[in-house]
Amino acid sequence: MESAASTVPATASTAVSDNVTAALVLNSIPQTCSITRAVNYWTPSITETYARINTYGAPTLLYIGVPPPFDITSRRKSFPAVQKLLTEVYALCFKLAAECSVQVDVRVVLLDDNDSADDNAFGPVIRTEQLADMQLWDALLVTRNDQGYQNQGQFLGATMSPNLRVYYVSPGTLERGENGDAIPEAEGEREEHSIVAVGGTFDHLHLGHKLLLTCTAFMAASPSYPTTRLIIGLTGPEMLKDKKHAEQMEAYQYRSTRVLEFLRGIVDLAPFDSRGPLATSEVDGVTICTFTEYDRGDDSKKVVVEISELSDPFGPTITEEGVTALVVTKETESGGAAVNKRREEKGWNTLEVGVVDLLMDGGEKLSSTKLRRMADEGASVN
Repeated sequence: MESAASTVPATASTAVSDNVTAALVLNSIPQTCSITRAVNYWTPSITETYARINTYGAPTLLYIGVPPPFDITSRRKSFPAVQKLLTEVYALCFKLAAECSVQVDVRVVLLDDNDSADDNAFGPVIRTEQLADMQLWDALLVTRNDQGYQNQGQFLGATMSPNLRVYYVSPGTLERGENGDAIPEAEGEREEHSIVAVGGTFDHLHLGHKLLLTCTAFMAASPSYPTTRLIIGLTGPEMLKDKKHAEQMEAYQYRSTRVLEFLRGIVDLAPFDSRGPLATSEVDGVTICTFTEYDRGDDSKKVVVEISELSDPFGPTITEEGVTALVVTKETESGGAAVNKRREEKGWNTLEVGVVDLLMDGGEKLSSTKLRRMADEGASVN
């Protein structure tokens, strides 16, 4: 398979000295396949990608493009399936990162190259051509088969990266037999959400945070509305003073900036050469950042991200009546019930609560507390 970019097998070693940008484009599979079978099919490709990254000897920004094996036209309806898919992919990345000697900043995005993708590709849902133009890429990883070569052609046809090298990884084997668990869907009939809230400390931003933020962005960046809002309650210093290893806690402004930078990386689909510095404004203590769909003129969709300081467990969910959804983790699911109780007391509509699974680390959840403890002990937290 020849191309303008140079191609080498995934096992070849090419040492680099600067930070590396890499994209892995996974193969699509039939929409009758269960999520677990899909991730098992992609596991060899992701595993070989991490092995490839380990040869660089340099920190790597890795995007993994995952084509969901189910319909995502309705962000609300497909949220349970999307969070399960993202959880399983991030869990695999977490396991592989532990075996990797270099720092890997991974972002998982959802690929939608169907005919209707132009209308649905916003937020963490993107087309392969958009992924190709988001960065100046050093490496593209695709599978060594016909579908991989097709993905390679799509990517190379859209990228402006002059020094891109293509590496081939092994495709998996789609196991025969039952399709496995049914694809979960949200219950009941409700409209898509235009104002979605999430809360957290987001200290030492880790894979669990990335999972939660990606799921929230998926829900909030609904293509059903021209403008949506993603409200983030970021835990303030007063609520953190009794946290374990508090001296290692990152400052509020630093945590806020890192959250916005991560969201920009999965929501802002503008080509790399059209991006300026992260632009924010402050209104009544709220940090506001707007991500606008690129090159659609008056039809461009927008996601307005608002970060406000949490001084209590409820934050904007009980001061903003227009919020319609709250995204929580399994650990904080009871907080969603408490929020809805307060809203009922005020005579407001209750929120639909989207629950995201936890990433586990040796039987305990991946947490900022553990990372702060490691920092206290002088260990690397990357």
